[in-house]
Amino acid sequence: MLLSDVATITQSASLVYGIAQLLELGIESLIESGRLEVIFPDWLDERFPLYALHPSRNYLPPKTRAFLDFVIATVKSRT
Repeated sequence: MLLSDVATITQSASLVYGIAQLLELGIESLIESGRLEVIFPDWLDERFPLYALHPSRNYLPPKTRAFLDFVIATVKSRT
């Protein structure tokens, strides 16, 4: 089965319907509870690129800037 929705992928893997390569961000509780298991520990350093696309560098709405700052701080605190 090939899925593209992260929530569906996570749910399917946690229900033991398959394996998935997921960002650790947001699934820590599933790992801690045992619903998900790390099966390739040597791949933990694998990083996914994360991009933020917005229409203009000249004007970035304050809400967008706040969200990007939050994401950057969250990702940096987990690395």
